[in-house]
Amino acid sequence: MRLVTYTLGSSGARLGVVVNGLVVDVARLGASRGVAWPADMLSFIDNAVTLLPALKQCLDNANGSLPAGAAVPIEDVKQQAPIPRPRKNIFGIGLNYVEHVAESSRTLDTSRDLPAQPVIFSKPPTTVIGPGEPIRHNADITQVQQLAERVDISVRKLQMLFKDYVGATPKWVIRRNRLLDASDLLAKGSEVDLAALELGDVEASNGEGFGHFEADVAGADDDGGFGLVVVEVAL
Repeated sequence: MRLVTYTLGSSGARLGVVVNGLVVDVARLGASRGVAWPADMLSFIDNAVTLLPALKQCLDNANGSLPAGAAVPIEDVKQQAPIPRPRKNIFGIGLNYVEHVAESSRTLDTSRDLPAQPVIFSKPPTTVIGPGEPIRHNADITQVQQLAERVDISVRKLQMLFKDYVGATPKWVIRRNRLLDASDLLAKGSEVDLAALELGDVEASNGEGFGHFEADVAGADDDGGFGLVVVEVAL
C-alpha cells in the first residue's frame, strides 16, 4: 500500500492512497463508509495500528468500485512530500558508505578516509520539499556575517558547525553558491561579468580566491534554450 500527500488544483494538501493508477482520498473514502478518517499523513500515522488494516479492508471490499469524487488519476495530482512538515528535526547519518566519502572528497575537498565516528546531522522541518521541487538558497546572503546573523549565532560557532557537519567553511559554500548562480545565468544565455559578481568575502575587483572560472555554453536548441553548460572552477 502506497500512501501519498497530494494537492489537486488550488486545494490544500490531503492524504491519499494509490490504487491502480488512481489517488484515492482517504478521508473522502472513509466518509463514504460513514467513518471519520484523517486527511493528513501524520494523523494517520498516529493511529496507523487501527487505521491501516481498516483502510486495506475497505479497499478490498470496494473491489475497484470507488465513490464519486474520491479518486482521481495520479497524473492529475501534484505529489507533495509525504510529511510536508515533520514535527521535529530530521536526523541522519552522513559519510556512512564508501561512495559518499569519495564524492565528498571530490566536491568538498574533505578527507578520503572513512570517519572514525558517525557523522550525525539534522535538517529542520522547513527544509522538506516535494518530489521534483527546486532546492532554493537565499541569494541575498553574500557574507559569512550575514549568514550568522540570519541563524542568530556567532561567526565562530557557525564556522565550527560547518566544519563538523558540512566539511567545508561557510565562506567556501557562499562562494560556490555565487558561482553556481553565475553558471545558471550563462545557461540562459546571459552575459556574466565575474568581477562584478557579488562574491561576498571575495574581493570582486580581482577575483581573489579563485584560480580560474571557465564556461562553455552549447548552441541553442529548437526552443531557443541552451544545451550543456561546462563550468570549471578552481578555488
